[in-house]
Amino acid sequence: MINVTDLKASDFQGKKLNTDGPALVFFYASWCGHCKNFVPSYQKVADIIGGVYGTYRADIDKTSAAADALGIKAVPTVVFFPEDSGEPRVYNGDMTWRGLLNFMNRKDSCGI
Repeated sequence: MINVTDLKASDFQGKKLNTDGPALVFFYASWCGHCKNFVPSYQKVADIIGGVYGTYRADIDKTSAAADALGIKAVPTVVFFPEDSGEPRVYNGDMTWRGLLNFMNRKDSCGI
């Protein structure tokens, strides 16, 4: 099982994420039922892509400035941060592991 790392507010600078390489970040809230339901799907995707991409999660109550900078208005939200520090890409599809994995596999989505 791939470890999904928790992020802190200091891991973000506006729309930029301070990590090495491309990253997938699951923005959630501890009080959000939909977020809790999405955890197994996100973990499954993390297990599949974790050797290629960093997999993280960020509690919006602790990273609200980053969530605001990215325009996140609801949770759960998943954002892909490309390696080249390009524009982050928000996932807007089905909140299923298959939907998220398809998003990661599309060349126009994340440059792979």
